[in-house]
Amino acid sequence: MSSTNEQQLKNWWAEGDSPVHADSQVAYLVDAHSTFLTMCRHFLMARQYIYMAAWGITPTMELVRGTDQRAGPDGSPQQEALLAELREEGLQQPEIDFWCSHDLTVQAVLGYMVSKGVEVNVLIWASPEHFSHDDPKKAHEQLTQVGVSCILDDSAKGILHHPIESLHQKIAIVDGTHAFVGGIDTLIELNGDFDRWDTHSHHYSSPLRRNKEDHTPHNWHDAHALIEGPAAGHCPTLRKRAEQCAPLCLSGEPVPLDPCILWD
Repeated sequence: MSSTNEQQLKNWWAEGDSPVHADSQVAYLVDAHSTFLTMCRHFLMARQYIYMAAWGITPTMELVRGTDQRAGPDGSPQQEALLAELREEGLQQPEIDFWCSHDLTVQAVLGYMVSKGVEVNVLIWASPEHFSHDDPKKAHEQLTQVGVSCILDDSAKGILHHPIESLHQKIAIVDGTHAFVGGIDTLIELNGDFDRWDTHSHHYSSPLRRNKEDHTPHNWHDAHALIEGPAAGHCPTLRKRAEQCAPLCLSGEPVPLDPCILWD
């Protein structure tokens, strides 16, 4: 990098903030089909940790659907092409076998990575019942059932906070080398509507977006960013929020947990 560019970066950057990185890349992912597909692949390639912070999570939501999960019968040209693509992306054979034999829900993928020895920590907004599009306590229960370390962030509660003040970040960091940051939750709202998983086409009706009433939820258009490189390890929001919140268990009592240790 030239000295002129270095000086410009220095002048534009706020002192005391995260450092400038000229060795990282950003890719933009429009709509959740591409976002969750990319996210799921990176989750399954994690070797050390997966950290997530979310406004809301539906653990039973399928991250990958249709022919992206299984393109055809075993041995078919379509399925062989999918397997070759997964290998090219860097997935190992056990993870490829898992991909093709399981529903790739948030709960299943994160639980599988826990079983592989990967540290998985999730921070969820403990939304108030009168303003809630999901069930954070149920999500907490479903994630902890598979070994995920999950805490509910109630730091916005109290007379000093607005009634609907929230943890609104949607962040996932994998091994400090890849970070997903943007506007898309891994969420289907409580009434089965507004399934965040959607494609560029935003079809009025789709078998891949059916709720329990066999209706297609309203479409959802949003975007996310994938940060690759050292800059991905400088997303301080997770640790800051964990330090601020009072962790809750299902009984509502504080969990004896040091969040600084959890998110370091």
